[in-house]
Amino acid sequence: MKHEVFQFEKRVHLIGDEYVYVHIKEARIIEEASNKGDFIGQIDIVYPFAGYNLELTLDITMDKSSVEWEWDAGFRVPFSEEIITLSELYLEQQMILEYEKYETRNYEKCSCGGYMMPMYDEFPSWIHYCDTCDCRNENYDHSPLPY
Repeated sequence: MKHEVFQFEKRVHLIGDEYVYVHIKEARIIEEASNKGDFIGQIDIVYPFAGYNLELTLDITMDKSSVEWEWDAGFRVPFSEEIITLSELYLEQQMILEYEKYETRNYEKCSCGGYMMPMYDEFPSWIHYCDTCDCRNENYDHSPLPY
């Protein structure tokens, strides 16, 4: 059995025009499969519903991915029509890890615990904002404006 720990939030489109953030916890892959509908394993999520955080264990099955001719292991969140695939979760987890490495490398800390990041890539020394509390700090000496 293969055990994958994710521990991140995923935005899921519900039936209608609502979105909800679901916390993806971990997946247990029991066996490999190649046929549509084959049971592969289970995934644990935390689903917010009616003011409560429900801990759910959902089945992972082989299903059609967003690319029509590909098959991937995936699951459906309650009240959602979209299929969340495992390859999508692996990609999102990798992007989060890379983002965290990139974000924390050279930025000073804010009083709230966040990081002061440059607002404009073209002028990285001009205005900084906190990625957590959104406070701003302007360095007038590095301003590209003529006044």
